[in-house]
Amino acid sequence: MRAKLFAFLSGLMLAGSSIRAQPSLQFVLSAPSQSGAGSNAVVFAGSLVNPSLSINLFLNNIQFVFFGPATNYLGAGTNTFFANVPGILRPGEVYDDIVFAVGINPSTPAGDYFASVTMQGGADIFAASNLASETILITSPDTVGDGIPDWWRQQYFGGDGTTSNAQSCATCDADSTGQNNLFKYVAGLIPTNPASIFTLSISNSVNQPLQPDLSFGPAVAGRSYTLQYGTNLLAGVWSTLTGPIGQQTNSSGITISDTQAVQAQKFYRVQIALP
Repeated sequence: MRAKLFAFLSGLMLAGSSIRAQPSLQFVLSAPSQSGAGSNAVVFAGSLVNPSLSINLFLNNIQFVFFGPATNYLGAGTNTFFANVPGILRPGEVYDDIVFAVGINPSTPAGDYFASVTMQGGADIFAASNLASETILITSPDTVGDGIPDWWRQQYFGGDGTTSNAQSCATCDADSTGQNNLFKYVAGLIPTNPASIFTLSISNSVNQPLQPDLSFGPAVAGRSYTLQYGTNLLAGVWSTLTGPIGQQTNSSGITISDTQAVQAQKFYRVQIALP
């Protein structure tokens, strides 16, 4: 809560008031993407940091929001938060260990499941502010170890998904689109459909010629998209045009305007990431 104290004298506000600093939390998971199987619990470790030099930070709860099919099959691990996370982080204190667990229903089919995890608390034991969040992914095992889970390889290329061949390997381009299987998995595309591709297009605005529209997609649930730009392809230096865009699902894509396109030439690319 922000306390405000105002004093007025002859229409002037005296500058003798103080504003209480707001607590904050740095929350980073060591491995936000993990493999799991039905009837098991997947444990997530990470670090919790109280960056304040003077305020005790109370961690009072964790809120889980499961997306799509995950709502039917995943659940928060019982008592994991209170058993492993200290209730108070003192000024400058760092916690590195297990933060929470997620249970997997025995009937869970193979697939990718996403959730958002938010640490709640504040400056006292009754606080329930959202302090920091992370997106997590629980997927079936990746037996080959090339970044593609068994379920995805099995769904599109047959077999049990635990081996790869000249069509199903991560670097293979099964439908000759120029986008290989690993890219298509990360982008949420269909590797055997030539029409299933990720595109980025640029169009100039008639009214705002220095603000080109950048359209990319499709946008698939669970992925984050970061639009970047560079002014020299040979230099290989890329800067972020916008921050990561996550939890948007739009089969027709996302459009963003570059309001700072003042360079003589500018190149764009999109980084796609799973948690």
